Amino acid sequence: MEPVPTLAPSILLFTLLLLTATVLVEPLLSTRTNTPGSSVIPRHFAFKLTHRDAPHSIIRPPEADTPDLPHGVPMKDFISYGRALRARTRKTGAQRIMESVSYLGKPYGDFYVAVKVGTPTQDMIFLVDTGSELFWTQCSPCKFCMNTGAARFHPDYSSSFTPVPCSSSLCTRVSKMYSGGCLKESCTFKSAYADGSKNAGFISIENFTVGASSYKFMFGCSNSDIEAVLASAPGIMGLNKGPFSFAKQLLQHLAHKKFSYCLPDMFTSPHSSGALLFGKSPKLYSSMMYTPMVPALGPIAFQSYYVQILGVSVGNILLKIPETAFQLNQTSGHGGTIIDSGTTFSSFVDAAYLPLTKALWKATEHMEPLSSEPYGDVCFNISIFDSKLPDIPTVTLHFAGGADLELNSHSTLYAVGMVAGNSTLVCNAFTRSTRRFRKNVIGNFQQQSYWIEHDLSKSRIGFAKANCAVE
Repeated sequence: MEPVPTLAPSILLFTLLLLTATVLVEPLLSTRTNTPGSSVIPRHFAFKLTHRDAPHSIIRPPEADTPDLPHGVPMKDFISYGRALRARTRKTGAQRIMESVSYLGKPYGDFYVAVKVGTPTQDMIFLVDTGSELFWTQCSPCKFCMNTGAARFHPDYSSSFTPVPCSSSLCTRVSKMYSGGCLKESCTFKSAYADGSKNAGFISIENFTVGASSYKFMFGCSNSDIEAVLASAPGIMGLNKGPFSFAKQLLQHLAHKKFSYCLPDMFTSPHSSGALLFGKSPKLYSSMMYTPMVPALGPIAFQSYYVQILGVSVGNILLKIPETAFQLNQTSGHGGTIIDSGTTFSSFVDAAYLPLTKALWKATEHMEPLSSEPYGDVCFNISIFDSKLPDIPTVTLHFAGGADLELNSHSTLYAVGMVAGNSTLVCNAFTRSTRRFRKNVIGNFQQQSYWIEHDLSKSRIGFAKANCAVE
């Protein structure tokens, strides 16, 4: 659809979001879901999205607390997010902050949903990750599982839990993708993530309650976390295009093959949640802009949500970035741009990252930004009593098809979490792609305050500005 320039989309979307998500999240679509024996196809399902470091999160780490800050300090919650992230990435001190914040651009996952699993149901937590396929949860007993602060799934307590046998065709398909095998005649899996974390366990079938209905899904019952960095939640909800993802399995039961989510502004709405919808979206999208998905080859690449960036602007200036910086090399698999809810900060290859940070530096030079090297990470010392972030130029990502992602300071500056006197440090929330992973990734920090729609039937990604806060 074409944008409606006279409309105030954020206000309209916020109003409709509250009317829709508040009703649907608790309980989930109780008036529109299937009941046993019914042939009615639900229009959509909805979940509440919670940031794992939010004040109301049930898995909020103790490192996020800020007892050293006076009550009522405007930056208090914002600083706490930075502290939790630093603790989670096992970084201490400030020496690496000014050199690079690239370690923050890993697929840790930041937002989670609660799902009822098994018979009788057990409430489980899953980090939402559009960059991976297999969805899994920690199961008890677990030999090497990390302590996440959340409950583990107990298969012995569920009458509907069914391990997948090694002899099944499903096990053969899973083993090709996840290096599985057999243990006591049950199908096993092993999965690894770009951050170095790994887990393993059994492939199983279980009931997942969504709305008023229960669906049998294949999932991973993990009983071993190895070098796990994903220590803030006991499970991952893979949402990519792979056949075993939660999205693909759930969308089989819906007429509209799409899902969307809205992530709240973590600076202005730290106590709010967002929303995750599967199926036909509410009519919120008068300002939705679309960009086509870019097809990718390879057993892993084809599952990801690739898009084509045409250019990047800082303020009104279009940066001089070569087209090759954003092109996907179908032979090597390098390059291209992925939309990923499981990565925190966006990362760019050098040919795009260096011009971007240079432009941000020059545009804010009068504000005396800090940096350890020419045009490195752009950081600012600000007062903890400030009620707003530094006013830096808007960064706009221009996509094929005419879609733009406009990023203000709330989506481009992140609190490092360190406090010295009455000052704290905020830095640009863009990272440098590693040599091992030479791709551009649009992380969830840059997706906040937008409805992001993944339309699988039309192979396109949609963007619409919105106030995503759900109380």
